[in-house]
Amino acid sequence: MSVIGAFLPILILIVMLLFFVGIGRYFFKLGKMFFTVKFTHWMLGVYLLVLLVAAVFVPFMSDSKVMKEKITQHDQDEMMNELYNHLINGEIGPIKEFLVTQETFEHDRNYPLHIKSSTNDIGFSVYIEKKPESKGDIESFIYRSTLTINEFDFSGILEPYKLEKTADTLAIHAPNQDIHVSILGPSFPVRQLTEQSLISHSSSNNEGIIYLRIPSEVKITKDENVFLHYVKK
Repeated sequence: MSVIGAFLPILILIVMLLFFVGIGRYFFKLGKMFFTVKFTHWMLGVYLLVLLVAAVFVPFMSDSKVMKEKITQHDQDEMMNELYNHLINGEIGPIKEFLVTQETFEHDRNYPLHIKSSTNDIGFSVYIEKKPESKGDIESFIYRSTLTINEFDFSGILEPYKLEKTADTLAIHAPNQDIHVSILGPSFPVRQLTEQSLISHSSSNNEGIIYLRIPSEVKITKDENVFLHYVKK
């Protein structure tokens, strides 16, 4: 399927070029009068034919096709508010569906922990739960980022944050990810007839969230773009 998708646009372009050349030669032979009278009708027919061909072949030009369910912005906001409320109250059980990775790191409780970010372009939200156990293990829970385009949920294609523990530092690594999305919509003539806006696309996203369980006696320092939220427990 990927091979067909790579060569299909070129084949369509060649076929269209040959078609227009043939039409041009045909009209030239019929004479200028017939050409001026019928040319607009022929061009309109050709344009509609191109739209029909594009509608048929565009689905085959995608390397990956996934059926998506729509989610409104209102539902998205409610879902995120519910997630934040559970996190700030230390209730991570009901939000397992958002959990991406879970890890445990060893740490000497006699030393402070510095939470470091790998980039200054993103603000990281980190929820801290101070646990009373004397054992120095740090438990980490990473919750997925969200991406919605035209009310379709593309969160599943996002790569999660990664944590790296070295000595007294916990580094947060945000993936550098390029996402290319093609969105099909009504053609320009259809938008004119239905009075639809030429710009009707929308998108929203929420960055991933990190939840840490840290021994109560461990002191925490952080970078400027790391925002700590202490759990109410």
